Amino acid sequence: MHNLSMHVYLSSICPGVSRDVLPNIAESSQRNNAELEITGLLLYSGDHFVQLIEGPREHLTSVYDRICADPRHTAVRRLINSDCTRRLFGQWSMGVLDVSESKRINREEFYKLAARTSTHPEQAGKTAIKLLKLFRQELGGDPVSIAA
Repeated sequence: MHNLSMHVYLSSICPGVSRDVLPNIAESSQRNNAELEITGLLLYSGDHFVQLIEGPREHLTSVYDRICADPRHTAVRRLINSDCTRRLFGQWSMGVLDVSESKRINREEFYKLAARTSTHPEQAGKTAIKLLKLFRQELGGDPVSIAA
């Protein structure tokens, strides 16, 4: 049995990066993550990414390092880095959801989350998990839903 870990981060999307990158991110993540037993969910708000990745500790660190080096985002702030006993998104090698036009939550919630990362990082991690769980229901059984 692998030791499971979870990372949750928030990052700022670089200027010029649009929702058009989401299908590519979904395809490459699903292909690469499946063989490493990495699962999770990526939310795109138009201004931020919030992502949870989970899987064997020995693979998760290298995947997270690769994510941090991706030029499509900046100011990556890890909100959670912990061991876990079960997966929250075990059914998907990576779910990807554009929430920029969502009626359930607006960009303002992402700005509040970003502000909280420096002043209350523990609370920001809990808030991020709530956001991710909220949108897990929208995806249902579909591992990729680019539009909200």
